[in-house]
Amino acid sequence: MIRGSRLGMLAFVMLFAGMDVFAQDTDVIRATGGRTEVRGEITKEDFKEIEIKTSSGIQKIPWKDVINVVYKQTPASYREGERQFQTRHYSQAFDEYKKAVEESGKGGRELFKQHALHKLATCALLTRKYEEAISTFRSLLTSVPETKYVRECHVGIVRAYLDKGDPAGAAPALESARNTGKSSNLGDEFDGYMELFKARILEGTGKQAEASGSLTALAASARSPAVQGEAAIARGRVLEKLGQEPDALKVFRDALAGAPSSSARAAAGGYLAQMLAKQAEAKKDQALLREAAFACAQGVALCFPDANEPSDGYELALYQAGMVYEALVAATPKKDGKDVGAEEFGPKATAALKELAERFPDSPWTQKLRERRR
Repeated sequence: MIRGSRLGMLAFVMLFAGMDVFAQDTDVIRATGGRTEVRGEITKEDFKEIEIKTSSGIQKIPWKDVINVVYKQTPASYREGERQFQTRHYSQAFDEYKKAVEESGKGGRELFKQHALHKLATCALLTRKYEEAISTFRSLLTSVPETKYVRECHVGIVRAYLDKGDPAGAAPALESARNTGKSSNLGDEFDGYMELFKARILEGTGKQAEASGSLTALAASARSPAVQGEAAIARGRVLEKLGQEPDALKVFRDALAGAPSSSARAAAGGYLAQMLAKQAEAKKDQALLREAAFACAQGVALCFPDANEPSDGYELALYQAGMVYEALVAATPKKDGKDVGAEEFGPKATAALKELAERFPDSPWTQKLRERRR
C-alpha cells in the first residue's frame, strides 16, 4: 500500500465516484490536456495509462492527465466494500471485496477484478492477516501483470513481511520490488519506500546503528511526505532501541511539530507519550505524565485521518491518550475528599478509548485495549 500517494487518492475518487452514478450508460474519464470529458467503454487499465473505446476509436490517456473516472457499472458488492472501507470496518469490507472478486469471474465485469483484489489485499494487511495479504497481492501481480496497482502490490508485500516481523522474508521481496522499479520506472515515492524498507530490514535484523544512519539520510532526502514521515518515526524507534532516549525524544518532538504527513504527526505524539509515560512511571513524576497527555492531545489534533491516508498513527495516539489519562486518574491525589483526577481526566480517557474502539474496530490498538480489559 503506497501511503498518501496521488495514485491512491485517484483510485478512491474514481471508484467511489461510481457509487452515485453506477447506472449510467458509459464510462466517463475526466482529463486535462484539452480532453475534458471522454465517454465510452474502458477496456484496459495498467500502471501507465487507461484505455477507453469511444465512438471515434481507442484513446489512451496517461494517469498523470486523469482527474477522475466514473464507471458505468460498479458491482454492488464492490460498492458495499467501499462503504465499509471508508468507515474503516475492514473485516466487513474484506468480505465484500472477496465477493466482488468471485463475481468478476462469473459473468461480472472483469475490469473490476484488479480493483477488488487490490482492496482485498489492503484489507488483509490492515487487519494483520499478513499471509493472506501477501498471497493476494501476488495473485494480482500474476493475474494482471501490468496492473495499475503494481506499486501498491510490491510495497504491500514487503510491508506485510516487515509488519509481521519477518525481515528474512522481506529481503527477497524487496529485491523483486527493486527490480520491477528499475525496469518500469515506478516513481520517486516508490523508490523512497524501497530505501525505507531496506532500513527497516536492518532494524529487524538488529543492525540498529546502520538503520539509524539510513533513516536519517532518508528523512532528509525523500521527496514523498509519506516516506519522510515514516522514516522519521522509524528513526525515533531505532534511537530508543539504541538507548539514545534524549535523541529519540527529540526526533518524536520534531516530528510532532512538523512531520509532513498527518499520520506521522499523530504517531509521533503516540510514541512520545509512550516514552514519557514510561519515564513518569519510573520517576513517579506527574509532570511527565501531563506532558505525555499533551503530546497525545497534539497528535490527535494534528491528524486528519481519511480514506487516503493510513490511520495507524492516529490510532496509536488515541490508545496512548487513553492510557495516559487513566494513569493521571490514578496518580492525582484526592482533594477535600474529591477524586479530582477522575473528574478531570476520566472523561478524557473514556472519550479517547471510545473513539478508538468505535472508529477503528479492527485496529491492533483496539485489540490491545480489549486484551487489557479482559
